[in-house]
Amino acid sequence: ASCDCFIGVGTDGFSDFLLVYDPVELDPTGEPAVAFSGFLAPYKPNGYVKKGTFPIKFQLTDKATGAPVQDTEAFLTVRRRGEAGSHSDEIVAFESNGGFTGNRFRYDAQSNTHQYNLDMNALPPGDYVFTLTSSKVGSHSGFVARK
Repeated sequence: ASCDCFIGVGTDGFSDFLLVYDPVELDPTGEPAVAFSGFLAPYKPNGYVKKGTFPIKFQLTDKATGAPVQDTEAFLTVRRRGEAGSHSDEIVAFESNGGFTGNRFRYDAQSNTHQYNLDMNALPPGDYVFTLTSSKVGSHSGFVARK
């Protein structure tokens, strides 16, 4: 089965999609010690995908050394977007690769990415906000619409 999914990241006017929360790990100057790559391809702001699986990927790098950071616990939450930017209660996210369950991102050492394959077929049509939360970089959110 497949679905038509519109994906995008909030910009001005959609500030509820770009959320960053403390606490995160800080370097001696008080800046975050780890850099967040943003959401990686195939995620495209204002683009369309036609798949039942929505891959959510990101990289973390140590700002001091440039080395990939793999030792973080990163979790996914998904909420249905309601009227006027309100969000529903958290809903259970389903990963479409059968060997992994729960809402925890897995680390792929070959690509140095943290990944979650969200099963869009498990969600009814609608607009959703997904959020990754990690102690290294706080929380970052994006938008996906299941058509």
